[in-house]
Amino acid sequence: MSYPRALAAALAELNRQRRPPIRLRVAMHHGPLSDGLFGAVGQAPIVVSRLLDSQELRDELRADPAREMALIVSSSLYSDIVETGFEGLAPEEFSPVEIIAKGASFRGHIHRRPR
Repeated sequence: MSYPRALAAALAELNRQRRPPIRLRVAMHHGPLSDGLFGAVGQAPIVVSRLLDSQELRDELRADPAREMALIVSSSLYSDIVETGFEGLAPEEFSPVEIIAKGASFRGHIHRRPR
């Protein structure tokens, strides 16, 4: 089972006994990082942070109050994993987005699950 599916299943199980339910925004990316004085440094943590904090991902979760998790993956992760079918995620369930944050552009794909 892929990580996003396993996380969604664990969240659904947890929320069965919880009110209000926990709702998550999840961003995924891959790339090198290094240890810095205050934690991880490099482009990878910047990209995943910008995707996670995007208004587009917030809007995706807000649009469906019953939805427990909204997922965005970076364009490179989409190309390497989703498009190839490596983890069984359906490419047609993702929509490309461009995030503008702090003067830079970050491309990603939001999972738009069937509603």
